[in-house]
Amino acid sequence: QWFPFCLESTVLKAWAPNEHLTHLVLGIWAFKVDIVLYVYIRECLDSPEPFVEGIMASPPTVDGKFLGVEIPPAKKGTSRVTIPFQRIRGYPTGWNTLRIVAFAQMETSMSSLGWMACKVWKILSTRVIPMLVQRYEAQCKAQPVPAELETRMDAHVPMMNRMRERLNALLGEETDTTGSG
Repeated sequence: QWFPFCLESTVLKAWAPNEHLTHLVLGIWAFKVDIVLYVYIRECLDSPEPFVEGIMASPPTVDGKFLGVEIPPAKKGTSRVTIPFQRIRGYPTGWNTLRIVAFAQMETSMSSLGWMACKVWKILSTRVIPMLVQRYEAQCKAQPVPAELETRMDAHVPMMNRMRERLNALLGEETDTTGSG
């Protein structure tokens, strides 16, 4: 899986390459949490202080649905974690560096395990933007993408190419992203 500790990831609905509803099951050892997230990725590289951000929240449900999409019940053996709001913003400082700012509000029905889930999610969520950059670099360097992800990756290419053009304008032409010299 592309995300640390991710046991399952299901896109319930993708409205656009930068907007989707996803069901995640995360786990470490015997501890498992279940999260449904609405995610919107916003690119503001033309702003005075350029950034890319991911805005996430667990959607409210009416009759088990959100915007007509069926929300699955929590998986057996997991605890459902609700994230009322989370914003992760990355300010590019170079081709290989990024200043990350994260804001999160979380709720869970668990006591100490819920607290641990929230802490783990906060730590992991700050890695999302650098991972997206790594995924994009892998695509650009034509490394094989698993067949099951090809269609979804292809849908992201135009958005990622626009971001690369804006980063080129902001940071100058990319010379070496491997850090090898």
